[in-house]
Amino acid sequence: MTAGDIYTIAGNGTGSDTGASGRLATSVGILPLGMTVDAAGNVIFADLQSARVRVVAAESGTFYGQRMLAGYSYTIAGNGGRTDSGDGGPAVQAGLVPWSVAVDPAGNVLVPDLGDLVRVVAARTGRYYGRAMTAGRIYLLAGGGTRGLGDGGPASRAELAGPVGVAIAPSGAIYLDDGSRIRVIAPWR
Repeated sequence: MTAGDIYTIAGNGTGSDTGASGRLATSVGILPLGMTVDAAGNVIFADLQSARVRVVAAESGTFYGQRMLAGYSYTIAGNGGRTDSGDGGPAVQAGLVPWSVAVDPAGNVLVPDLGDLVRVVAARTGRYYGRAMTAGRIYLLAGGGTRGLGDGGPASRAELAGPVGVAIAPSGAIYLDDGSRIRVIAPWR
């Protein structure tokens, strides 16, 4: 690449869902909304069209519990079903409606889900957010699946109102763009 020039790294320009996992990233149809880059340089984005979270691998290796090749696109969450299902299981088998993504300091991917949830895809097996997690699996982080704006109490039972954005502070606090409010989940210790 030449400094200052622009290049397509993902998407074939159609916007239609042709993005089967494991294909050259520039050959797939995508409709990216929110995106971020993890510490390894992988580009992670919410693909609303396919109801999936995808990764364009920056280099070959194992990420989010999958072997990946540089320049290829991979699904790390979502089965194409626009439901709220699969928590605790393989993230690629979960139903979701991703609106954006964020990566926490441990490399886990947080996904605001228009089903009034915030979910997390574990990058590596370990203990995160007060619980044991396995690489490549998806877990409920916030929201009880009911619409509302109740504050106080555990995030995993909170009422949410369509979270569309998420950000992680250096302290570990998680900020949500949730309907007509910005909300914070206090850091786990």
